[in-house]
Amino acid sequence: MTITSAEAAEILGLKVASIRSLARRGELIPVRPNAHPLRFRREAVIELEWRRRSPARKAASVRALARMRGKIETEEGVA
Repeated sequence: MTITSAEAAEILGLKVASIRSLARRGELIPVRPNAHPLRFRREAVIELEWRRRSPARKAASVRALARMRGKIETEEGVA
């Protein structure tokens, strides 16, 4: 799935101009570099968001995911 620069900016908490800068620097690779508007793989944007997180936010996210998985498994009767 691809997303626009505006959607990527929303996910990363940045301005659209910053997304274009990330693309120019090669930190976020557009699906078709010479096409406009720029579109990006959603997974690549989420991966970049994860790399940009502080260690404390990463740990909190991992704990939250673990709690969610536990809740989902409990609801399905697996746990």
